[in-house]
Amino acid sequence: MSAPIIKKLSALSLVATTAVLSQIAIKNPVEAKVLPKNIETIPNQSLVARVRPEQIIEGALSGAIERYVERKLDSEQVNFNQNWGNQISVRSGAKVIKVKKCKKVFRGKVCYWEPQTRATYKKVNHGLWSKGWVRFEDNLNVNLRNFYFSGNKLRFQAIISGLLRNKTDVRAYNHGVKLGSTRVSGRARIKTTVNIEVSFSRNGRNLSWRTRSTGANIKLQDVYFDRVSRIGGYSAKVIGDATHGAFRYWFTKKYNSVRRDVVQSVVQAAARDQEVKIAYPKLVNSKSITVR
Repeated sequence: MSAPIIKKLSALSLVATTAVLSQIAIKNPVEAKVLPKNIETIPNQSLVARVRPEQIIEGALSGAIERYVERKLDSEQVNFNQNWGNQISVRSGAKVIKVKKCKKVFRGKVCYWEPQTRATYKKVNHGLWSKGWVRFEDNLNVNLRNFYFSGNKLRFQAIISGLLRNKTDVRAYNHGVKLGSTRVSGRARIKTTVNIEVSFSRNGRNLSWRTRSTGANIKLQDVYFDRVSRIGGYSAKVIGDATHGAFRYWFTKKYNSVRRDVVQSVVQAAARDQEVKIAYPKLVNSKSITVR
């Protein structure tokens, strides 16, 4: 068969196939689904309505507060000593001494030595002795909550918790009798809550803000024992009291300085950190699309 004939047959076959497919399409129409050319042009109001202030600012604030607080707080070791070396006087026995006595007699007096018994005393160890150290370690945990953005003010709470470590030597005596001794390794968490208010103002295109603290408090919580050794003859309550006493000593001594340093760090982070400065304009501009 020659080549021109083959070409004519192929063309006829293609025309026939196309006609058959057209008839099938007419009898069984298929609904066509057209995708949008640019999906970004489709508005999604539900996603826009879920934008909240904390989603814009929380990440920048958390990182900034953690960096500023870590730089400000030191890990100074605070040594403590409670009743270490305490002693009392106890009766140890008796001794006989001679006491000079005199009596008046006719035209004079007569003196003589009279033996007397006197108690003797000595110093002995007594009470609960404890000494050791407490220091602040890093391991900071920053949690931001209670965001409220209204008018030109942003309010939120910054909760910063850190780890305290302690080692305490404990000895117990009762009127010179040693009841036992132990060494305790413990840890506790100190939690500081700071209330922050950021006030915004505009001057043309320039956005400025003022940051201040509206209150703060510190709590000592979650005291744990990591290791206790050489327990002998007295209850775990004694150990617990000694360890709690160590942390309370640190808390009393460092309360004011830690509170001041944490508050200053949070205020400075919320006012000066570069990432926060970039996030604030985004936060203020988002107000028009925020439902909260």
